[in-house]
Amino acid sequence: MKNVVAMVLAGGEYKSLKVLCRKRAKAALPFGGSYRIIDFVLSNLCHSEIFKVGILTQHRPESLIDHIGLGEAWDLFGRERVVKILPPYIGRGEEGWYKGSADAIYQNLNFLEKWKPKYVIILAGDHIYKMNYKSLVNFHRRKKAKLTIAVKSYKNIPPRRFGVIEFDEQNRIIKFKEKPNKIFSNYISLGIYCVNYEILKDILIKDARNRKSEHHIGKNIIPKILEIYGGYAYIHRGYWSYVSDIFEYWDANQELLRENSKINLKRWKVISNYKDRDRIDRPPAFISDKANIINSIISEGCRIFGEVKNSVLSPGVTVEKGAVIEDSVIMHDCYIGRNSKLRKVILDKDVSIGEDVEIGYGNPEVSNIYYREYDFRGITTIGKKAVIESGSKIGCNCIIDTDYKCKETLFLKDGEILGLYEVQKV
Repeated sequence: MKNVVAMVLAGGEYKSLKVLCRKRAKAALPFGGSYRIIDFVLSNLCHSEIFKVGILTQHRPESLIDHIGLGEAWDLFGRERVVKILPPYIGRGEEGWYKGSADAIYQNLNFLEKWKPKYVIILAGDHIYKMNYKSLVNFHRRKKAKLTIAVKSYKNIPPRRFGVIEFDEQNRIIKFKEKPNKIFSNYISLGIYCVNYEILKDILIKDARNRKSEHHIGKNIIPKILEIYGGYAYIHRGYWSYVSDIFEYWDANQELLRENSKINLKRWKVISNYKDRDRIDRPPAFISDKANIINSIISEGCRIFGEVKNSVLSPGVTVEKGAVIEDSVIMHDCYIGRNSKLRKVILDKDVSIGEDVEIGYGNPEVSNIYYREYDFRGITTIGKKAVIESGSKIGCNCIIDTDYKCKETLFLKDGEILGLYEVQKV
């Protein structure tokens, strides 16, 4: 794998994740208690012995930079090993901000030129899966391919959601369309590409000169390579999840708790940075003899005096006596006061919940009137450092902004709690 360099697309701004990505890149989202989503792709790279990695990001990169550090956790630090955050910059006449995923790689051709690789693998930093990229590259070599796309069989593919691929018995790609209106195959592109570097460089340079291009890997670069050189499909048969909205983030965390879960962090050998400031120097979790924990993940530093059911708790969470947490994802250092009840709730970091608070109760079929296009499926999301004072009631499908201070009962009509609004800070 010495002649392979990985370029990880770690994200712009993801509006469908609302307050969860207002202050961080999506790849930096906490997951499974003590991990972050970026840990999956970095762990895959480590186990695949690909040690030259560029990470392309421009939206709120601070959390990623802090978490990745020098890359020691994933064995990406050394004489011939590197993981480098590659934010936009102004130079050589570029205009600064990345115009798209293809432009992001184009602006960093100097990083690739330094290593002069034979192959480049392009990956997304916000997918949850295990894959041996060594097998992908070896498949690419055996086929003498110029481009290989990782694909997966997918039931009931929604229109305009994924790239769709059709291929023959030799895995030669016959048709590819990025997010088509009409579905023509049962296979989707996973956004994982192996491509010969010289070909990629040539196409990127030409695309950069094309003012009509959207400068997008899936829409512009991949179709052009397929048109000229053809390509092959590499079938991935394991679990794969794309966290594109609030429900999918919640559901992927819930998958960890299901019987015979398709995500196995231990067997997958997922590596995280244990020196991350959110994890370092945490004491063991304290579970009171009066506490009741059912089918949940409780991370280090948590203090549990109440009841936790089917939930994932990150380090430092406190659940006081009489409090009930159910079907929820609670991030670092949140505090839940006495006798408060949370159902199907995502709390971002440092949220403070007072006593006798109710969140997530009411009619889950009532849409958020500001975001009717998003299906929150009854999930209520509360942004980082929000304060919900004692006695407050918040319904289903609500979004509470970061740093917001809630002092009263919200969304109460005829005795029924309704999730109608996004509450924004004053």
